[in-house]
Amino acid sequence: MSIEEINESQKEDLTDYLRVWEFYLRDDTMPLFAPFYQRPDFLKNTRKNSRHKTFIRTHNSLIFSPEATTWYRGNALCHPYFEEDRLKAQIAPMDATRLWVGHTTTVARKMATRLSGALIIMDTGMLASYYRGQPWIAKIYPDRSVDYIHGQTGELGTPVISPVRDFVNPYRWSDEKVEDFLRNATIIDMEETEEGRTNPFRVTLKKGKREIRAIFKHHDTEPLAEKLRWKNSMNNADRYQYEVAAYKLDRMLGIGLVPVTVERVVNDQDGVMQLWLEDLTSYLTINEDKIPYQGMCELSEQINFLDSFDYLIANKDRNQSNILFSKSDLQIWFIDHSRAFGTSTKRPEMLKRSDINVTPRFKKALQSLTDEQLETLRPWLNNKQIEALAKRRDKMIRGKF
Repeated sequence: MSIEEINESQKEDLTDYLRVWEFYLRDDTMPLFAPFYQRPDFLKNTRKNSRHKTFIRTHNSLIFSPEATTWYRGNALCHPYFEEDRLKAQIAPMDATRLWVGHTTTVARKMATRLSGALIIMDTGMLASYYRGQPWIAKIYPDRSVDYIHGQTGELGTPVISPVRDFVNPYRWSDEKVEDFLRNATIIDMEETEEGRTNPFRVTLKKGKREIRAIFKHHDTEPLAEKLRWKNSMNNADRYQYEVAAYKLDRMLGIGLVPVTVERVVNDQDGVMQLWLEDLTSYLTINEDKIPYQGMCELSEQINFLDSFDYLIANKDRNQSNILFSKSDLQIWFIDHSRAFGTSTKRPEMLKRSDINVTPRFKKALQSLTDEQLETLRPWLNNKQIEALAKRRDKMIRGKF
């Protein structure tokens, strides 16, 4: 459909819905403040006439769907490494360079830019009683320059750069602050888990009045592999050190989906402490329980992004139980990398049938990943592993892997 056809169709559906809804309000068929999704329940005992059919049809129409143009929030919420390409492809035919959106309140309660400046988010939470935000105005000039003006003081301001994902770290802390907490906070509770073959510990850490849950991993089948002469058998290693390498590489690439991870000694045991992500569900649970996928971000694009990262690090151990999503918005996280960083540049068995597409935005990040940066992974990886990592990066950039 053309933009004009979409607008006209949705306007007609909205007009028809409001007309019939107002009739039922005047008729006392349903109360004014009936929640939207419960409104059809009040019509169960009404006549199934044309008015009833119109209400049900328009209630279920595109304009009220999460996939509608009026409700889509993916530009503001989904990961830039696939969402940026989607947005630019949509606005390019309209000779547009930016999309302006509201209705997605920013965590910082400030104007924000996203997707390399192609998205401007103006919802600063003006409703002070609920959001405690402040009004802002964007004054756009014919040459496309913009003044951002505080709605109360008239002062000029500048949008902040939106993070990859809001609500990532507890207490809205920076990665550095979480790292310090994981290294130095007191362990007040520690219990063994039954996850996988390595039996890590779930830990509760406390410092002052703050508490954070984490997972302590200590399994290492090849001690000192990063310092010894490489043997092919090391390609099958299961090592906690690789969790740190995956975290460091994730941040080098600007991905931000591997939880904060640091090295730490607990009860004379070397290992890593990794931030525990709360309220997650697995791809296995979604499939086994036949839970309909209703996330804002395209599922196939999220899985493709994970597959891309798994190839880069030569991860051998991805399965449906360790593909995890936040329950609230079904956005993906990258976890479980202790069986990665082999020296092969071929695809791991689990990825041989995957149609992996390295998005232009992610390819740009790979192109900026220098050999000097990869050298900083030497505390956790062997020379051979770093060389193989660089080769996989290059193959992904060329698109032949």
